[in-house]
Amino acid sequence: MDDAAYSALGSPTAIFLLHPTGQPDEVEEATAASILSAISDTSHISGERLLIMQPNLDPGRAGIMRAITTTGLTSIANIDRTAWIALLKRMATLAPHRGVLIGNSSAGLIEAAAIGLPVVDIGPRQRGRERCPNVIHIDHPHADALSRAIREARNVAPASYQHPYGDGQTGDRIANVLATMNPHDPAILRKNCSY
Repeated sequence: MDDAAYSALGSPTAIFLLHPTGQPDEVEEATAASILSAISDTSHISGERLLIMQPNLDPGRAGIMRAITTTGLTSIANIDRTAWIALLKRMATLAPHRGVLIGNSSAGLIEAAAIGLPVVDIGPRQRGRERCPNVIHIDHPHADALSRAIREARNVAPASYQHPYGDGQTGDRIANVLATMNPHDPAILRKNCSY
């Protein structure tokens, strides 16, 4: 991402991206408000530039949007995929501290982890999913827990772990198998149920 595009987004050093967890709007609003309050109370975020992304369209979105609107901060609905990945890459290389993604989006477990961006995953939405060491989970958004989690996530060296969802080369490996196999081999046409 070039400097102009990064600047147009506010030159963020932290991203807030929280999706609904299936709770009523009032619960989602209280959760989002609590996290946003913890972010503003956290010394590791004070002075940093926060980009607030709007949640997906699952039930509970209205509550999260009310909490975001109440802060008076600007939020953006979406960023196209190419720009999103470029933003995460840019934030992963910020100095003296890498940027951080805060919330409960799977982008923290997959894209940000593959790129090496520190992540603080909050609440139950991603419970039970594999995660890299750069993803630090906290159950409740208290300022002290959030501050510790940000520090811990930023201290994980990006090259020190393997991504549980692969290395980004799966397409190449599949193409290689398809290019080297004989499409007329009878074994390929034989149905083999394994359930």
